[in-house]
Amino acid sequence: MSITSKKNFVRVGVDLVVEESDILELDCTELQLYRVSVLLRTGRRFDLEGQQALDLVMAIKPSAVEGKRLRFARQAWAFHNLIAHPGLQILVWLGLTKLGMKLHDSTIPRPLL
Repeated sequence: MSITSKKNFVRVGVDLVVEESDILELDCTELQLYRVSVLLRTGRRFDLEGQQALDLVMAIKPSAVEGKRLRFARQAWAFHNLIAHPGLQILVWLGLTKLGMKLHDSTIPRPLL
């Protein structure tokens, strides 16, 4: 039996999907303005804005959106944690894993733009 490592792919912009390990640098210094810069192993640099920037940061480094850097709707994480996590577990027990993941992912709070 061979063991293969799982590869994680992320979207960079609208049309490009890359392997996470191909990202050399993720500059989040302007994240509060909803802008990030990505440097790929190929040398190409991409400047992302808005939801594309937030989606990439959430996939690569979710800790960057914690704290006071971004504004979230009040109690958004409480709703997600109290409703989505138990709901996901119950749906998994019922054999409805895809539906559970859909519930979970649809309640992940997004910073306010």
